[in-house]
Amino acid sequence: MNIKFTVNSSKLSDLDVQALSLLGQSLENGQGLARDYAAALELFKLAGAAGDKDAMCALGRFYLRGYGIRPNLEEAAQWFEKAARKGSLEAMTSLANILSQAQGEDVKARFKAALRWYRKAAEAGDPEAKFGLAKMYFYGQGVRRDYKRAGIAFLELAKAGFIPAYCYVGLNLQHGYYFDPNFEAALNVYGLGANYNDPPCMRQLGIMYEEGLGLEQAYNLAIYWYKRAAAAGDAIAMERLADMYECGRGVRKNRKKAQELRSRLQAGRK
Repeated sequence: MNIKFTVNSSKLSDLDVQALSLLGQSLENGQGLARDYAAALELFKLAGAAGDKDAMCALGRFYLRGYGIRPNLEEAAQWFEKAARKGSLEAMTSLANILSQAQGEDVKARFKAALRWYRKAAEAGDPEAKFGLAKMYFYGQGVRRDYKRAGIAFLELAKAGFIPAYCYVGLNLQHGYYFDPNFEAALNVYGLGANYNDPPCMRQLGIMYEEGLGLEQAYNLAIYWYKRAAAAGDAIAMERLADMYECGRGVRKNRKKAQELRSRLQAGRK
């Protein structure tokens, strides 16, 4: 579409700003219009400069995912924070997601901020924020590790149909972190998640088949699930699949294929 907008954002009415933001969403999602990230970005910049929280959140999303612009994590975080301070639940959770992956000297401060935003969004009912908060308790990020609190939250989310929580319910059952160890129940939960094409659940099924946990060891089925999870971008599945090719477990030994998988994995980490 190659649209270039030159509107004075300081003179826009609230309705004008909302209209720009809605049009940007239509262009972003291809709803009623051909998808055009560059044009959507221009609209979101205008609406964001005028103070629209949805446009600010969209700008964070564009910088995070590289829609029509080079990805920039710090820029994404700044826009998410602006939108979060205006009450955007999506922005609160997205900002917390970025902060929870922090590394380096200021990791403690970032974890603390992530917890604050997750809690605020979770209290408002956002399931992704509840999930993020549960993971921080599960891994002990910025808080004392609490498998009970995390396990209860994962179970509640899974019962409510939040698919990413299925894998964590399964992990709790597989390893006995909070629930009593139960391989059969873990397999059932992973299977439910795999039915929804959840990559971690598919990967965990692969691990169960590879190691013979709660069922007969079956390398061919392990490879099947690793391939599906790896195709969906699961890094652990990709690494384990590479190991299978490297060692020739359930498949003809193929070191070239193993190296290709590891190269893809490294490229994805850059």
